[in-house]
Amino acid sequence: MLSLGLGPTLDLRAQRQTPSPKRQRPKKPVAPAPASKPKVKAPERPPVATTPQVPLANLQSAVTEARLQNGLKVLLQESHSMPLVSVGCWYRVGSKDDPAGAAGLSNLARILRLREMDSYSKDQTGQLMRETGGDWHSMTLPDQTGFFETVPIGALEEVLKLEAARMSASVVEDLQFRGQRRRATAAIHARENSSRSLLDDEVAAAALQRHHYRWPSLGWLPDVELLSREDVARHSRQHFVPNNAVLVLVGDFETQMALRLVEEHFGVIARRPDPRRAEVREPERRGERRVRVASEGTTPYIQFAFQAPEVFNDDFYAMLVVDAVLTGAQGLRHWSNLQPAVVKGSSRLFQALVETGLVLEVRSRMAPMQAPASIS
Repeated sequence: MLSLGLGPTLDLRAQRQTPSPKRQRPKKPVAPAPASKPKVKAPERPPVATTPQVPLANLQSAVTEARLQNGLKVLLQESHSMPLVSVGCWYRVGSKDDPAGAAGLSNLARILRLREMDSYSKDQTGQLMRETGGDWHSMTLPDQTGFFETVPIGALEEVLKLEAARMSASVVEDLQFRGQRRRATAAIHARENSSRSLLDDEVAAAALQRHHYRWPSLGWLPDVELLSREDVARHSRQHFVPNNAVLVLVGDFETQMALRLVEEHFGVIARRPDPRRAEVREPERRGERRVRVASEGTTPYIQFAFQAPEVFNDDFYAMLVVDAVLTGAQGLRHWSNLQPAVVKGSSRLFQALVETGLVLEVRSRMAPMQAPASIS
């Protein structure tokens, strides 16, 4: 999908004017070239011995993979360049796992686990990060939900306790639940106030008819307003479990020491039945689909969406190269909550559309997904 931001005063029919030829200045007289000296043949030198460059993969430490008895997958990589450690706990659940009529359920479950837990409140977590100078955040994506912390190595065990408490947390009391649900609906209201985000959502809903990628990760406002505490509790018991998670540690630690801490704090969490996932297939496309959205504002937007292969398809990587040629190499763009990235000034689309004055801005989105989606 290609997003174009068009300025309100641009005339797309205007042709570029041909610049008038510059006045020719008289050329200065050229001084005669000095007489050339006879060339002396330089003595031959033996070739310089060069050391081949070490591949980048060899500069990184190995990744250790382990699996606890409860099914939790653990990935550890030592990195001793700084006395820090980054911990990420990924759950194989995202907005695509929300049932029809409950779009936004996974995101609300994330918010509750981020802010309200039995043994760790938001204030306690924030105090831990302030005292250690650490950083923490979380995200809900179509295929995954993740919680992340980066702290000094001395706070590793405390962060592991935090993530273990989050994994085993029960749903909070009804009063706290209603407060966090209002927070989720406020985020949806803020998104709907953006004309570009509103167009993104409408185009995705028109491009996909059955797959749950068709709704945003935040969900739809009518669905979120009707979600109950019992809905979130049932969803959490099914998906936020050790056998549906991957714990990743990278930092200044010894692997065996870190693995013992992981076993101590996560090994006591009980395994649950593996989540059931129904495969949803899109019907065959029978032609072009168009959508027109009326919104407040003075800047019009045009968006084109094209079907893209899933990340496990070899054609996905060919599409990455095509995207890099058109918009400039910007990686998988997986960490920006799937928001379109502004194309680089050296890219072909920027030069063809922005530099010529046809549009004010060009954005592009190409994200790795588990099922066929759209390139934007």
